[in-house]
Amino acid sequence: MTKIITTDLRHFPEETAILGRILSGYGELEFDIAFLLQFALGDDRDVAFKSLFGIRGETARIDIADNLMRRRYKEVGLGDDYGEAIGSMRHCLKIRNQYAHCHLSTSG
Repeated sequence: MTKIITTDLRHFPEETAILGRILSGYGELEFDIAFLLQFALGDDRDVAFKSLFGIRGETARIDIADNLMRRRYKEVGLGDDYGEAIGSMRHCLKIRNQYAHCHLSTSG
């Protein structure tokens, strides 16, 4: 008889929903960072988006954006909020990377 392998995620619907939002929404967070970078660069959308999305790798994109933006957000009095936001972005990336390529299953 063949064993049926089922995903553990069906047993945890609330957690599955959270993971789904993180995995599917991460790209939107990167898009938001590009808009924040646009502001930091004096409203130059072309440079902001090309600077970020011309770079491979999510961590590298966050690092470049952070290097380009942090000073500007401190200058306008948003340093603490900015630090919290970029830290949250890094945390979301860790969670995304933890689950993006995994397969959770049990055998019955």
